[in-house]
Amino acid sequence: MDVFSASMLQSRMFGPEQQRELERAGRRMPIEDSYIAATARRYNHTIVTGNDKHFRRPGIRVFNPFEELQP
Repeated sequence: MDVFSASMLQSRMFGPEQQRELERAGRRMPIEDSYIAATARRYNHTIVTGNDKHFRRPGIRVFNPFEELQP
């Protein structure tokens, strides 16, 4: 598994575009989360988080290890 680090420049380039798409679909998210989502979407990465409710949107892959790896 790769751990991905995005630059602020990349996030600022793709975050606002992501936010506009989500607003059009009626599915807003906090701007900080939209930066993360936009970067993951741009590079075809999966977001791994325990806070998956903010990221479950069309076009964004999310993995919650706390829910999906239960024994």
